[in-house]
Amino acid sequence: MDAPVQEIKHRIELLDTARQLLEEKKFEEAKATALEAVRLDEFYAQSFTLLAEICENEGNTKEAEGWRACAKSARYEIWKREVEAEARGHHEVFGTPVRHEIP
Repeated sequence: MDAPVQEIKHRIELLDTARQLLEEKKFEEAKATALEAVRLDEFYAQSFTLLAEICENEGNTKEAEGWRACAKSARYEIWKREVEAEARGHHEVFGTPVRHEIP
């Protein structure tokens, strides 16, 4: 299996595990697992959103606000990269550039 695909699957598994730990109210373990997902991909907003949810459940609203800001920043960065790639006429946000031909 392709390495980036394995990383994506691993990140999704980590987030699924973190959600399960959150449901079990194992906040420290859930947070550590979600942080590992962040280390794999710092632009995956769902990781930050889950961290915010964990912090809210812990009663730490200030930290939750910080993680929400990180999620917003990650979404903006991906959007910006997509717009810039489209403006250049190719898609190179992830992987090899592909030229889009205008019909």
